[in-house]
Amino acid sequence: MGTYPVIHISETIEGCKGIDTFPIIVKSNKNAQFSTLKNEYCFNESPIILNALDTSGIFYGVGIVKNQFNAIDTGTFTISHIVNDVVCPDTQYKSIRIKPIPYFNLRDTNICNSGTVTYTVNEGNSVVWENGSTNRTRSFNQTGKYSATSYLDGCSYN
Repeated sequence: MGTYPVIHISETIEGCKGIDTFPIIVKSNKNAQFSTLKNEYCFNESPIILNALDTSGIFYGVGIVKNQFNAIDTGTFTISHIVNDVVCPDTQYKSIRIKPIPYFNLRDTNICNSGTVTYTVNEGNSVVWENGSTNRTRSFNQTGKYSATSYLDGCSYN
């Protein structure tokens, strides 16, 4: 890094000589590296913070707002970080996978006259009810507050 002189000497066939000196500036390359905490996230997680080594760059991609990635769907998304410089620009790309959540809906229901209501949670690889039960289907014969959490590929929903 630094400024270095270049000396250009020339001579014509008639014997005229010329000399010129001009500077060459050697700059360090920009560094567009950035990081996230993980390479995979669940769809229902908070926005993903993108941490750049050179904060003068700009992030680009679907769901990008400043230095945050906001998942708008599941799948694999490519984020680019471009650090512009007239002489030594740099760009880095990173893919982030957004995994689906096992969404289900347990609706409010009234139970009348010794009635029963049955719920089945089919979404996900497994389910755990608030009482610890891991059965996908559960029947209720009295009112109360009940909940279930379903798990799929490291993601959960309740």
